[in-house]
Amino acid sequence: FSDSSVDSSDPSVDFSDSSVDFSDSSVDFSDSSVDFSDSSVDFLDSSVDFSNSSVDFSDSSVDFSDSSVDFLDSSVDFSNSSVDFSDSSADFSDSSVDFSDSSVDFSDPSVDFSDS
Repeated sequence: FSDSSVDSSDPSVDFSDSSVDFSDSSVDFSDSSVDFSDSSVDFLDSSVDFSNSSVDFSDSSVDFSDSSVDFLDSSVDFSNSSVDFSDSSADFSDSSVDFSDSSVDFSDPSVDFSDS
């Protein structure tokens, strides 16, 4: 532990991964299912489950704390907080559609919702 900025006193943390920067004491590194080696991700939000390695958490404009949302589709812009992304039957990848109207069922693929 030559890095003096690292607090190595937490017995629940596995410090053996040299690709991880443990110097940020505000991050809880004790969850072994999380890959902390991605320096572009802000791990400070404890309400987010970072254990799904298939999700790109590097977009700081997205609120990943909603566990009912599947963030796997990288073609979707999840940064619009007024949209309920929890409906897995809807295709949110069409950026020309305003999905913020919760009274609309966007799951019907035969309808062109981009026509305002």
